[in-house]
Amino acid sequence: RPIGADEAEEMANARMSPSQKGACWGLVIGIATLGTISALLVTRGATAYSDNDSFRLTVVAIFIAGIVAHLIVSNWFQIKSMWKESADEREGAILSRASIIQPPAIIVALAIWMIGLTERYHEQGAVPVVYLNLIFGSTILVMMIAQSLGVLLGHWIGSHDGQS
Repeated sequence: RPIGADEAEEMANARMSPSQKGACWGLVIGIATLGTISALLVTRGATAYSDNDSFRLTVVAIFIAGIVAHLIVSNWFQIKSMWKESADEREGAILSRASIIQPPAIIVALAIWMIGLTERYHEQGAVPVVYLNLIFGSTILVMMIAQSLGVLLGHWIGSHDGQS
């Protein structure tokens, strides 16, 4: 059902729910982790990731730290949301549908990897094995970012439902 003007104003002035706060922090953590790792790989190269143990361990540490931070933050706010008195059916519906954006985001990320690597290594006929870890890691990070986006989009769509 479309929301009325009073409801829309109340929603616009409302504080962020715990799930929105968690999603915002999750989005920041995911983008920062992906951006940091990408910047390192662009400046140092994938061969440095393969050949230099300390560089590889640095990238892996950033990756693991990003995943752990994301899990802590998103779980903290979800637990807080579940125990909060104002958690309602709408919040539950948003959280249950937030993951719907993950498969398309992962498919896009994998398509970018496949097209990019195919074009880059077409003449050689084989892609270096080092890219398997990078594809895996970026897919996990894209999944985390997409989950956070799903929560934020769910709240945004809910607050604009019925608005023109």
